[in-house]
Amino acid sequence: PELQVMANIDLRVVFNMDSSRVGPKEWIKMARLLDKHRDRYDAFVVVHGTDTLAYTAAALSLMLAGFGKPIVITGSQLPLLNPRTDARQNLIDSLVCATAGRLHEVAVCFGGLLLRGNRAQKTSTSVYRAFTSAT
Repeated sequence: PELQVMANIDLRVVFNMDSSRVGPKEWIKMARLLDKHRDRYDAFVVVHGTDTLAYTAAALSLMLAGFGKPIVITGSQLPLLNPRTDARQNLIDSLVCATAGRLHEVAVCFGGLLLRGNRAQKTSTSVYRAFTSAT
């Protein structure tokens, strides 16, 4: 409910699969869908499993270079229904970053950090701050 106070949200499930199986075919599908709706929305938030989240962010940052609008990719270490999940906070943070008006590229928002999509890497499978960047 609090997300709808922050922005007008349109939800689309592009595919529902274990992120360890997400690769080039899915990246192309996501890139085409984002490009198709570029003029309809001010920003995009992509919810993604953590196994290949950094790879997807890097691929989309290259495939959609010059896109000119925020594409924020997020996920969680624990499922949404888990009482101690990080999903809620990561989603709220992602929406805040996407709608702030300062971001114009693909980014990863996870564990309280906002990272460039083409620089993010997964460094932990257990802690909430699972992604980092070399710079």
